[in-house]
Parts: sequence; structure tokens; C-alpha cells
Amino acid sequence: MMRAVLLGILLCVLFLVNSTARAFAQTAVQTVTPQGVPIGFSSLQLWDLVVGFIVPPLLSIVMQSHWDVRAQACIAFAVSILLGAVTTYLNGSVNIQDWVGSALIIAVTAMNMYNHFWKNTGVTQSIEAHTDFMGRRQPVPLPENPMDTGAVPRRQ
Repeated sequence: MMRAVLLGILLCVLFLVNSTARAFAQTAVQTVTPQGVPIGFSSLQLWDLVVGFIVPPLLSIVMQSHWDVRAQACIAFAVSILLGAVTTYLNGSVNIQDWVGSALIIAVTAMNMYNHFWKNTGVTQSIEAHTDFMGRRQPVPLPENPMDTGAVPRRQ
């Protein structure tokens, strides 16, 4: 039930963002090279980066760390493809090139944000522990210093 509610909230937020994305796309200033090639990020790519940043905590509601790594990778990739289609549609573009590009940007951003930000803060582990309906894990306490990766010993 909780997962369905959170998925509904995510879809509502994405649909509400649609009007903002379209307004941003209409007012975005594109810089072009002398050959006419645009420089910079499009509004679709910027939204893909935002979605990729938000995806890891949302995925940790569904996925659990005790699952097989291959199953986790397949689920994350499928969610990236789905969200790539949603962001492409909401941006007003319905071609396969934008869809594939969006899915790849979301997947790469989500992987990097999980490994270099969300995992170090302990947020995703805490979400996984609190949403484990099989009762296999106890809640993981948050680290004393969320940005400490444990690579450098502390002075006492």
C-alpha cells in the first residue's frame, strides 16, 4: 500500500512539473556554434539529471540490499527506461532518440548519485531497512558524520 501511494505521489509530481518544463523550454536561451550546433543542456537533459538525483531513494523503497545484484540492476535499468519515457513525453518530445538519451542520463546519474551521495549519507540503507516487509534486516543507524566514508581514520 505504501509503495503504491509513493508511486502515485511521484507520478503526480512529474505531471505537475510538466508545465514548468514546457515554460522553461520556451524561455531557455540556446547558445550555438558558428555551424549552428547548440551548446549546453536542453531542458529535457536538465530534468533527466533532476530525476536521476531523486531516483535512488525512491528505488530503495522497492529494492532491498539482500536481493541479488543482477535483480537490482535489472529493476534500476527498467525504472530508468520508464522514467526516460515519462520525462521525454512530459517535455513534448516523442522520438526514440530523446527517449534513449533520457533513459541513459537518468541511469548514469542515478548510479553515480547512489554510489557517491545517497549511500554515504545512509539514507538509502535506512529506507531499505524501514521498508523491509520480510523482516530480514534491522534498521541501520545513520552514521555519526554522514559524509564520512570511513576511508580516513578519525583523530580522537
